[in-house]
Amino acid sequence: MSDEEIEYISIGATLDASKKAKGKSSVFHKKYVLVENGIIFWKRKEKSESAEGLIFLKNAEFEEDATKKGLRSIRVIDDNNQIEIAMPDDETFDKWMNALQNSKDLDVETHVKRKQGKKMRMKKNLGGKVATSGAGKSIIKEFLGAEVIQLIAIVKRVIKKKDGKAKAKEAESNIIKIGVKVILLIHNKDLTMRDIKPTLDRIKKLWSDLLDACEMSFCYDVEKIQESALYLLGEFKGIIQNFVSDENMEILEETITYISDEPLLDFFYLEDEQEVDRADIQVILRDLWDRAFPDQQH
Repeated sequence: MSDEEIEYISIGATLDASKKAKGKSSVFHKKYVLVENGIIFWKRKEKSESAEGLIFLKNAEFEEDATKKGLRSIRVIDDNNQIEIAMPDDETFDKWMNALQNSKDLDVETHVKRKQGKKMRMKKNLGGKVATSGAGKSIIKEFLGAEVIQLIAIVKRVIKKKDGKAKAKEAESNIIKIGVKVILLIHNKDLTMRDIKPTLDRIKKLWSDLLDACEMSFCYDVEKIQESALYLLGEFKGIIQNFVSDENMEILEETITYISDEPLLDFFYLEDEQEVDRADIQVILRDLWDRAFPDQQH
């Protein structure tokens, strides 16, 4: 398939689905299931905020099965997860099996619905729909762990107290979108750990500054945190600029600048009402540091 013919696949519907292992008695429940390039995910309802599970299709297997009611079903399996989807008729079965098979080797969220000029141009929109479709949190949890989702939730809570619900929701959405884009760029091998390695010192510096300020209030230095954040932003932009649209680059810059802004940092680190949030973030940052850098004391 040429660069001009890269396909975009998206099919979603509310269907009966089960997560029971093969050979066990399956109990089916209504789930909203969505297949997009290289991924299948499911959630309780179409408008549910987060997905209940996901499978990257590249290494998944598809098996035909049947329910107790005699309906044909498709079982999607990988090393970590599985889902069995009951199909109401043969036409629906064929449509979903074709979508799964055809999207298996496509880049996750190469988000185009028509022929375009260059593959790189398409990749600049990578992750846009997945990031906002309910799978974003599940992707971050899958790759980075549940604690990162908890960290995002605390940041959202702090912003809501400081600047209101709308700003908190916007910031959360932008953080998830940025995180998903980077994860999918790595997953699709557009970025490698070698590409990201030059930013590690900056990441550790900012991480250390934030953790010090949580553990020892006298270490809080807003200018020091801002400097670390903006240096990291500059290096990170240089790494991903070829893969991210100008609009999304602006979102990245605005989000990092806002989170590292003095009024928000002062509110978080200096206000007594933020004591619980500071303690929660301290525990998460410390645990993540110990796991990421087990041989390096902080």
